[in-house]
Amino acid sequence: MNLLALPAFADNVIWMLHDGARAVVVDPADAAPVHSAQGRLQRDLGAILVTPRHADRAGTADAPRPGCRPPWLAAMPDSEWKSRV
Repeated sequence: MNLLALPAFADNVIWMLHDGARAVVVDPADAAPVHSAQGRLQRDLGAILVTPRHADRAGTADAPRPGCRPPWLAAMPDSEWKSRV
């Protein structure tokens, strides 16, 4: 497994964990860095993990790559985090 820090905005990172074929991203507030890394590394996005502190950082799910609809993995009940997005 490989862990990458993808720079996002001026002062943030998006964590990407990948096994050489598929990737998971954590709290992706900006889709562009994730899409860029996917293209550069040729990794399919397997899931998006949204943590309780960052339910507002799910920008990648709103702008998926064509043909890519990864599942969301929420670290809290659906009713709790969906009301925050």
